[in-house]
Amino acid sequence: MKDLKKIGYSKREAAHITSLSARTIHDLIKSGVLKAINVGSRVVISAKSLERLIDKGAIPLNGSTK
Repeated sequence: MKDLKKIGYSKREAAHITSLSARTIHDLIKSGVLKAINVGSRVVISAKSLERLIDKGAIPLNGSTK
């Protein structure tokens, strides 16, 4: 079986791959910077959202700059 590209990460995985703390990841989700969905009791963060964070910085998904 071919390796599948990962499209979602847990908070812990997202913190590890971005070198941020899990608390910072949590805060970025709450502020609307990172896109995450709840699947049961798990939170899954979009890989695209993490790439956007690294490429463009902490800009809310709706584009506003309060």
